[in-house]
Amino acid sequence: MEPTIVTHSRSSIQEG
Repeated sequence: MEPTIVTHSRSSIQEG
């Protein structure tokens, strides 16, 4: 479940 958090963090960078 930890990898999911990393993927979410990457999405935030793409949005910003």
